[in-house]
Amino acid sequence: MKIAVIGASGMTGAAIVDELSNRRHQVSGIGRNADKIARRDGVTAIAADIMNVREMATALSGHDAVVCAYAAGHTLELDVYKNTVEAAWRIKRAIKAAGSPYLVFLGGVGSLWTEGGEQVLDEPRWPAWYLETASPAYLRHLHAMTHIDAFELMAAERESIIASGDNPFAPFKSEVAHHFIAAMGTSHQLAQGCRAAWEIFADDRSFEWTFVSPPWFLMYGPRTGSYETVADMLPLKGGTPAGISVDDMAIAVADEAENHAFKYRHWSAMTDLR
Repeated sequence: MKIAVIGASGMTGAAIVDELSNRRHQVSGIGRNADKIARRDGVTAIAADIMNVREMATALSGHDAVVCAYAAGHTLELDVYKNTVEAAWRIKRAIKAAGSPYLVFLGGVGSLWTEGGEQVLDEPRWPAWYLETASPAYLRHLHAMTHIDAFELMAAERESIIASGDNPFAPFKSEVAHHFIAAMGTSHQLAQGCRAAWEIFADDRSFEWTFVSPPWFLMYGPRTGSYETVADMLPLKGGTPAGISVDDMAIAVADEAENHAFKYRHWSAMTDLR
């Protein structure tokens, strides 16, 4: 197959390019700066801006499938929300102009539903419970991605809680954590943007697509080669949010690009990673 990956230089996008290339597909890695896309056999780097519909349509023409792993950013700035929603709106038009190859669109946890019948961002436990169930390793992963110092401070506090023998998911006590949780509760622009992006696709049957939202814990980790899928719902393990490594997420996405098992559906994938 000939498969395009938008956002090919990002964390998840680069892993998807590697997975598809290892499966001997012809892969086009697409990003605003082609020089940032890793060179390897079977991969062609293409410079194209997701915000430019005509330019993107030209880049996507002739492909059998397209994976959109574009991320507008990981800060709490309003532009992240705007660019996330705009990217979803524009990629639809570019896909149709390119002849409607199968689209695998990577969204975010905000559009997933909880056992209480609410989307993640609407339930009372957001975001405190989600951060409280995060391992120090995941909190440090968020710090590395965002450069927000509160994540590193919460990682150290979580380590202290675990070392004390207390409930490992006990609430944070520091003022830093409380202030940040309050801010994140109202201004998680990427999660809010991905939730709105889902609505852009939900009722559209004018082309073939799938919308995959990684679970709450997505970070570098072991490649197990297997995963579980769940439709619409936030993946849980043992009653707390589940996770998946970047490499296993790439396997799930590559499988979908090949098999179209979740056409017109919203889904997630998980392993035991925390």
